[in-house]
Amino acid sequence: MRHHRPETNTQQAVDRRRGSVMVAAAVCLLLATVLLASALKLSSTGRRQVRRQQLQLQAKWLAEAGLERAAARLNVEAGYQGETWKIATDDLDGRHVGEVLIKVSPTKDVEDSRVVIVEARYPAGATQSATKTRRSIIPVGTE
Repeated sequence: MRHHRPETNTQQAVDRRRGSVMVAAAVCLLLATVLLASALKLSSTGRRQVRRQQLQLQAKWLAEAGLERAAARLNVEAGYQGETWKIATDDLDGRHVGEVLIKVSPTKDVEDSRVVIVEARYPAGATQSATKTRRSIIPVGTE
């Protein structure tokens, strides 16, 4: 039969300290993990927000280009009624296509002018795209 010697007070204190250190280390590790996860989530959210802003800015530029295109066409062709203008990837970022729907209708108040409404979508056909709509009254050319 073995005799089990009772531990001394100092041994119990050392064991308690070891346990406390282990708990503190586990808590620190948990906190570090939570902080890292939060930082990764913020980074991911930031990237998505920047991407969304890029898409919106490109759609805005395409809408402006659509108005300019309509003005140029109306300058030489008074009967121009609009079109769906597809912009190739090579003319943009090399990865995505853009699309601008141009609608032209007569104005009621301003003679020799047309109401032009453009709706630009970038990237065209993507599930996550930006759309920008612009409206302008454009004079019709006499050429």
